[in-house]
Amino acid sequence: MRGFELETKLLLGPAAGFVVAIILMHAVSFTGLSLSTVVFVAYFLLLILSATENWEEALNFGRIDRFAVAILIFSVLFSAGMKLPFLQIPSYPGGVGSDSIFHAYKSQEILAEGTVFIKRNPLNLPMFLSYPAGYHSLIAFISLASGSTVPISMKALKLFVWILLPLGTYTLGKGILGRRAGLAAASLMPLSYMFYYYLNYSLQHMFLDYYLFLSALTVVQRVKRKLSLLLWGSLLAFSVLVVHPYVYLLFIAYVGFLAMLSPSEWRQKLWLYATVVGVSLVLYFALEYPMRLPVGHYAGAVFNRPAYSFKDNPHWFAWILRETFWNHGQFVLLPFYVVGIFALRRRGLPLLLTLAYDLFLVLNKMWFHVPVPYYSSIWSSERVYVLITPLLPIVSGAGMSVTFSVVGFRRKFLAGVIALLIIPSFYVNLTNYSHEECSVLSGPALNAMSFIGRRIDEGTIYIGNFKDSGYWIPLMTGKRIIRVSTPPERGVLYVDGRGYGDLRVNPINPLEAWKRGSLLYYHGNIWLFRIPGSEDNPAAFRNLTAELSLRDATIDAKKRSDWRYFVYGFLLRHPAVLEGMILGEWNGVFSMRNTSYIMFIPLRNYTSLSIEGLSENASVYLNGLLIGTLGRRITFKGRIRAGRPCIIKFVGNVMIERISLS
Repeated sequence: MRGFELETKLLLGPAAGFVVAIILMHAVSFTGLSLSTVVFVAYFLLLILSATENWEEALNFGRIDRFAVAILIFSVLFSAGMKLPFLQIPSYPGGVGSDSIFHAYKSQEILAEGTVFIKRNPLNLPMFLSYPAGYHSLIAFISLASGSTVPISMKALKLFVWILLPLGTYTLGKGILGRRAGLAAASLMPLSYMFYYYLNYSLQHMFLDYYLFLSALTVVQRVKRKLSLLLWGSLLAFSVLVVHPYVYLLFIAYVGFLAMLSPSEWRQKLWLYATVVGVSLVLYFALEYPMRLPVGHYAGAVFNRPAYSFKDNPHWFAWILRETFWNHGQFVLLPFYVVGIFALRRRGLPLLLTLAYDLFLVLNKMWFHVPVPYYSSIWSSERVYVLITPLLPIVSGAGMSVTFSVVGFRRKFLAGVIALLIIPSFYVNLTNYSHEECSVLSGPALNAMSFIGRRIDEGTIYIGNFKDSGYWIPLMTGKRIIRVSTPPERGVLYVDGRGYGDLRVNPINPLEAWKRGSLLYYHGNIWLFRIPGSEDNPAAFRNLTAELSLRDATIDAKKRSDWRYFVYGFLLRHPAVLEGMILGEWNGVFSMRNTSYIMFIPLRNYTSLSIEGLSENASVYLNGLLIGTLGRRITFKGRIRAGRPCIIKFVGNVMIERISLS
C-alpha cells in the first residue's frame, strides 16, 4: 500500500487482506482448481510482498503517535475485550430468523462444491445462489486456512470485526476533522447503540461491511496519490459491494456528495470518484458473473410503497430514533451529536448530507414514494436506517472533540464526562450480553452436536420445523436434517427445548416425543430420541434426573438457573426477555403455546404445591390430574413424593412467576 502513511497502512491492512482473499477465492473458482490452492497462493503472495517491502521505511515506529495508540488500544479493548467472555457463534437472536443460517449454509456450500459459484441450495432459501459471495468466500477462506468449521470461522471473524471497527472509525474521523475527532469517535464507537441493534447480530456480513465501508471512505477521502486512490479505492469499494449492496449504495451517495462539495478541482475529483465506482462495478460483474444479482430488477424504483407495514410507519421511526439517541443510556451522547452536527457543517458536510439522504430514504418509504432507482429497492425503512450505523460515532466524536477544545481538559469536567459514559456503557454491554446469551449455538447445543457426530450412526437427523440450533447440525456434524412439525414415525429426533422464539416456539413437544421413543441424550434441555425405541440411554436418563432435580422448594422464573424446569411452550431465551429480567421489568415468563409444561423431580416429600402467575383461567394439570384453573394463584394440597417426576401441564396461555412446594 505505497503512498499511504504508516498509520493508515496499519489500520487498513486487514481490509486489504480481506479484498485479496475474496478476489483469490473468485479467481480460483474460475479456473476450476481446488479452493485449497487459494491458501497456498495467499501465503506465496505474502512472502513476495514481505521480500519486496522496505521494512525500515514501512515500520518507522518513531513516527507513531503514542497517545493515539493508547486511546485506540483502550477503544479496541472496550469494543472487543468486554465481549470476549460472552462471545458465541453468530445466530439470529432468539433463533427466529434465517439470516445467519443463510450465510452459514452458503459458506458451507462453497466448501462442499469447491467453488464460489455454487449450484445447490440445500434449504431452498430465496436468492441463495445469486446473493453476493463476498462474506461467504471470506468465511470459506478462513475455514480452509485454519481447518475450522464454518460456524467457528464466523465467530472468529465476528470478534475480529469488533476489533477493527474502532480503528476504521478513527481513520475516517481523523480524515474529516483531525486526530482529536478521530480518537473521540473511536472511543465512542463501542457505546453507540446501533452497533447492538438486533439486525447487526444476525446480518454478520453487513457488520463486516461497516468496516470495509469505513476503509473505502478513508482511502477516497485521505489518499492524495491518484494511482493509490484509484487502485485501493476501487478494490475496497468492490469489497463493500460484493459483501452487501445496500452498504455500497450508501458509499456511492457519500462519494457523490464528496465530489460535488470539493472546494477545488471538483471536476477532477468527480472523475476520480466516478472511476473508483466504475472499476468496482466492473470487478463485481466480472468476478461474480456466473451468479450475480439480477441488477435490472433493482434498476427500477420497486417497493416504493410500504413493503413492511410493521416498520414502514411513523411510529416505528419515532421508536428507532428514541432507541438511537435516548434509550439505552444514549441520552448521554445526545449533546455530542448536536454539537457534532454543527462541527461537521463545513469539513464534514458530505457526511451530514449522506445521513440526511439516508433519513430521506426512510421517510420516502413511509410518505413521499419518490422513485429512486436502486435506493427504493431496499426493501424496508429499517434496512435503510441501519446503514447510518458506522457514521454515527463520527458525528458524536466530532461533538466530543469540539466540546473539549472549548471547555478544555479540566479534571472535574473530564471526570464528569467519564462518569456519565458509564451509563451507555452499562446498557450497550447488557444488550450485547443478552444477545450473546440467546445464541442458539451455545455450550449445550455444541455438546449435543458433538454427541451426534461421535455416537449417532444415522446420516439423517429429524428436527423441529423451527430455526433453532437444529438447523446447524449439518454444519457441525456433516449429517443431513429433515424438518418436521410432529415426531417422525421412525428415526432420530433432535429437540431444542431451551425456549427460543418470539411469537412462535419449537412445535415439537419433547415429552410427547418421549412417549413414542427412547431417550438417547439429554443436557441443558436439549433432547435426542430414537423413534421407535423402548430403552432409554442410562447416561441420558441420569443427566435428565440430575438436571431436573429440585434442590430447593421453589422454582423462580426470574432465576435463569430455574429455566431448566420450563421444558416446553415457554418463551425464555430471547434478548428482550433476558434483558427485561435483568432490569426487573417483569417477574415471569410467558407461554407461547396453548399447551405448555414444567417438569421437575423433588428430592424430598411435599404436601402442598402453589403456582403464582397470571392467566385467563388456564387449566392446570399435575401428572395428568386436573387441579384447577390459574387466575393469579392456585394451590394444590396432596402428596408429592421424592424422586418421582412431576409434570405440570397448562392448557391456555399463562405467565408463570413462581412455583413453591411445602
